[in-house]
Amino acid sequence: MNTAILIGNTGKEPEVKSFEWGKVATVSLATNKSIKDKDGEKKKLTQWHNLEFRGKLAEIVEKWVKKGDMIQVSGEIQYQEYEKDGQKKYITKIICQDMEMLGGQKSEEVKKPIPVNNEPEPLNDLPF
Repeated sequence: MNTAILIGNTGKEPEVKSFEWGKVATVSLATNKSIKDKDGEKKKLTQWHNLEFRGKLAEIVEKWVKKGDMIQVSGEIQYQEYEKDGQKKYITKIICQDMEMLGGQKSEEVKKPIPVNNEPEPLNDLPF
């Protein structure tokens, strides 16, 4: 199984591109970890992750996600390799299949945290 689950804060506004088949949104995510150094002082380590959202999820990210927002995502880890100026370059990104917005309201803006995934909505009007 190839699944990553991350909780962190977005480092920039999402970048969205449109294609014939739909949209792709990319954003960086910072995850933090506290450790003690050799002198016993508490330090914060930040790791940066490249996230990619596709289709309907990209549209939701475009509309609701802003720089600094706390989100939780899960998705597939994807590694890519390319060559630039004769040197190999490597990219690791998370192809997100689920997202949930975390945290409270921001200033005067009313933003209700909403769970988001690529699965169809359940039918609430079933008789059983």
